Amino acid sequence: MLSIRAGILAIVAILTLVPSSIQAEEHPSERWEDEIEQLESLDSELAPPPGCILFTGSSSIRMWDLRQHMPKLQAVNRGFGGSQM
Repeated sequence: MLSIRAGILAIVAILTLVPSSIQAEEHPSERWEDEIEQLESLDSELAPPPGCILFTGSSSIRMWDLRQHMPKLQAVNRGFGGSQM
C-alpha cells in the first residue's frame, strides 16, 4: 500500500512541477525581440528599395552574404537569430 501512495505522490509532484517550468519559459517571439527591433530601426532609417528581393528567415539567411552570391540583384537580407516560427 505504501508503494502505491508513494507512486501517486511522485506523479502528483511531477505534474505540479511541469506547468511551472513551462510557464517560466519566455514566449517564443520574445526571444528575437531585440533583433527584430534592430531590423525595424534599420528599415526606418534606410527603407529597402521598391522591387528588391527580400530574404527573411533564420540564421542561415542572416549569415548569407547576398552581395557576394547575388551581386547583380537588389537583395535585402532580413534574416534573424536562429528563428523558429
